[in-house]
Amino acid sequence: MPSLDALRRNDWHNTEISAWTLSCHRGRRLTVPDADADDEDSAAVVVPKLSVMELHCQLGHITPAAMKKLVQGSLVSRIAMMYGAKESTFCASCMYVKATQKSMLKVHDDAIHALAFGKEIHSDLWGPTPVQMLGHHHYYASFTDNFSQLTHLYLLQRKSDTFQAYKEYEAWCRTQMGVPIKALRTDQGSEYLSEEFQQHLKATGMEHQLTVHDTPAQNGIAECLNQTLIEKVCAMLHVSSLPMMLLGEAVRHMVWLKNR
Repeated sequence: MPSLDALRRNDWHNTEISAWTLSCHRGRRLTVPDADADDEDSAAVVVPKLSVMELHCQLGHITPAAMKKLVQGSLVSRIAMMYGAKESTFCASCMYVKATQKSMLKVHDDAIHALAFGKEIHSDLWGPTPVQMLGHHHYYASFTDNFSQLTHLYLLQRKSDTFQAYKEYEAWCRTQMGVPIKALRTDQGSEYLSEEFQQHLKATGMEHQLTVHDTPAQNGIAECLNQTLIEKVCAMLHVSSLPMMLLGEAVRHMVWLKNR
């Protein structure tokens, strides 16, 4: 396996990757037909039969148990999974990018979750990236609703753009969901403590819940989201030998898969 420095240099083409990890990317393109397609069009669609590991790659490197639950519960339409008694479910790319220290616990001040959309939003800023993403982006800001677990993610060029991303998210909540944001939980990063950000929160009557310094577990939903997204994105880029400059597009795709 390549070193972390080699990963950051995008030196992936010399990496030895087992044949099955590339089986869903070489020679043919595997796609899941659009579930919203018209009936007339869907009648001509051939339902693809994917192995466990092919589907693992297609769905963003989720666990085999979760994939089987999706397929057996008909939660994924127009796709069939081939079951093999002796098929290995070991993913070298997942092992490579997910080998970390002890997992972070989702510590919360109380055991009561929000009872409606917008009651509590968890946010965090991730970055900078070792390589500039498309669009000259180096960061992303995520906003996750505690009630629905729906996540919105915005690619940013600078940390100071976090406030503009929040205003766009706040406007989406008011227009599409018809609710204001009641509470925002973040760490004590300077991007959230800027004067214009604080003045805006006060003007809208919003509660700003700040975590204790060096205690990321108090914002566990946002912090665990970062870890999950980056692990899956690195696994996807690693297995397909794509450059790190596509990290932004890959992480947006992972959020789309999460919200389905």
